[in-house]
Amino acid sequence: MKEFATEDDLIELVTSFAYSPFIFKEYRRESDFLSTDLVVFDIDEGMTIEEAEKVVNGLQLTCLCLPSTSHSEDHHKFRLLFPLSRTISNPDEFRATYAKLAENFHVDPSCKDVCRFYYGSRMTAGFFIDGSLLTPVRPEKPEKRDRKDFDQTERVTVGESLEELVLALYGEPRDKISEGVAYFLENAPDNLQGEMFMRANSFLFSAALAGLKEERIKTVFYSLYPYEVTNKVKYSVDKIIKEGYTEREEEEEI
Repeated sequence: MKEFATEDDLIELVTSFAYSPFIFKEYRRESDFLSTDLVVFDIDEGMTIEEAEKVVNGLQLTCLCLPSTSHSEDHHKFRLLFPLSRTISNPDEFRATYAKLAENFHVDPSCKDVCRFYYGSRMTAGFFIDGSLLTPVRPEKPEKRDRKDFDQTERVTVGESLEELVLALYGEPRDKISEGVAYFLENAPDNLQGEMFMRANSFLFSAALAGLKEERIKTVFYSLYPYEVTNKVKYSVDKIIKEGYTEREEEEEI
């Protein structure tokens, strides 16, 4: 990890090394994401350096522009680096900040990946504008769901990809399982992104409502959960499972 305090430090860093604007706990992957102090755009099409400079001036933001190694006068390819006013330590907040700023530029969409790294640039024909630091954008909170929304009555046929997880969860083969359980098993951990909180709750509640054993629910859940299992996470998991069991007991008494 290298730190920068001035534009000269930043220029030296990004022209001397291949780099990632992100800091990771161990591996360069989203589940190990810790923080970032930069938003970086790659622009390969649809915009010249001069046009980008006009946009940045209009936004009044601090920005360093460096041409990519494949940049030419006939085909502008360059990178825009925007220092943040505060550190981002949440991947969803980074994506929200990235998306809001990207509305102003022709940006390579792959750059929103929080595991991305960049090869060093060259300081020719670029620019530096000293303006305001980019303010991070808070991601929209998932719509609050009623507890009854987690009781998925639709049943999904179990396919080959689900068989081992279903066996671990139910303790026996099953032909069909609830949608709330199936969706989480099929898509965690890689394809949930902003849905993780809602889908995890649905999975835990639906599994408990079905009367599955608590240790089985937790074993399967934590094997698929892509983030650090903190005491807060454990507390939430226990709480939702308990709510599912309580709902099941109330239904049985009716």
